[in-house]
Formats: sequence, C-alpha cells, structure tokens
Amino acid sequence: MRTIAGALLVFIVAGCAGGGSPTAVSSAAPSVAPATTAVPTPAATATPTAPPAPTLPPAPTPTPRGCLPDPISLVDLIGIDKPQGPLSAKYPQIAGPYGEHALACLGGASITFKGFVAVPEGLGGVTAFSYEPTWFFTGYWVQPTAAVMDPAFPEFGAGPWLAMAIPKEVGNCWGADGIADPTCPFQPYAGKWVMVTGHYDDPAAKDCRVVSKSPEVGPAPNAKQMVQICRSTFVLDKVAPAS
Repeated sequence: MRTIAGALLVFIVAGCAGGGSPTAVSSAAPSVAPATTAVPTPAATATPTAPPAPTLPPAPTPTPRGCLPDPISLVDLIGIDKPQGPLSAKYPQIAGPYGEHALACLGGASITFKGFVAVPEGLGGVTAFSYEPTWFFTGYWVQPTAAVMDPAFPEFGAGPWLAMAIPKEVGNCWGADGIADPTCPFQPYAGKWVMVTGHYDDPAAKDCRVVSKSPEVGPAPNAKQMVQICRSTFVLDKVAPAS
C-alpha cells in the first residue's frame, strides 16, 4: 500500500492595527502507517498411516539353479528325473534312471537329504555294459520311504531308489563277489533312516569308460556318453544316522 504524505501550507492572515505582513505557517500532515494483512497459518495436516503389510510365509530358498526347493528332499531328487533323460532311456541301469535332470539343475553343489537305506543282497537282472571306475556302481541305494518288498527282509526296500556311487576313500561298498563289504560306511545302516550328503558332477567322472559290452542285451554308450553317465551319478560324501 502506498502512503501519501504531503505538506500543506496554510496562509493565515492576521489583521492588526496598523497592518502587517502575513505569516506563513507550515503544518505537516500526519504520516499514515502501512496496513498489514494477517496471513492465516494453515492447519496441521495429519500424515496418513499406511496399513501394515501382510505377513507372508517365507518362500523356499532356491538351489544354485533354482529348479528344486531348498532343503531338497529325496522325493524331489528322484522326481526330477521322471520322465527319464535320453541316456537313461537308451542305456538303462538296474537301480533306476541316471540323474541327468538333477545334474542340469544342481551341477556339483553339495546337497543333504534324509533317506532309508535299501541294500539288496544281490542285483538282479542283466546289463548291456560294465564300466570303470567300479566304485561308480554300488549295491547301496536309498529310498524316500521305509516300504519293503518283504516284511521278513526289512533292508530290502521297495523303491523308488536313488543309486549312489561311493568313492574308495569313503569306503568299499561293493565287494568283488557281489556282496556288500562289511567295511562299507552304509553297512551299519541297512534298513535304517540316515542323513546323506553328496553331489553330482564328480571330477572322477572324466575317467569313466566302458570295459565290457553285451550287445545281445542292449547298446553301450560311447566314450563321451559314458563320462556323462558318471557325471549324472550321485556320489556320496558322508552318511550319518537320522535324528
């Protein structure tokens, strides 16, 4: 707002006897203070509170390649190779399919699972080929249940099975006569529940090779396929009683 102040000159003529000059009187107009406008203070606005996020169950931790839940169960491990891979279909083994899909999923990662030890007295059936190192094929298998073929023989499981290779440094688990060696670490656990730790893609697989063939039974893998079969075989690291 603009304030206008001016000076007003008022001439007052005073009459005296004998006459006199008029005297000029200066009167300053009163100054006007600038008007102020009160700015209203806005009312405080309450910040809305977001509702709490719903509590969700934790998601399964993926394995290195995310194709099996963690922890892995033996049911998961056996189930991932149904349907069978191409090597299992063309060069079948007595104990069940090779772990071709498990190998693709897990690589050489260490895994632990619970299983029931099934120990056949002798392996029935025939195979079209044999291979070395011989410890890649043993008579010790694990299965996800305690189901047995005959209650009179609780160590002879009904499957489905996961066959495993047992390196010589872990124990000798398949004697030359086809009977399990009593020094094998699995021997005390026949027909019992155990915790098994092991892996696929063992470095020794590069040395696998076919040593005999029975063409009348079926075909045998070539050198590259034989190495892949051993890579897709589960190799035992350790076994302990299940709690």
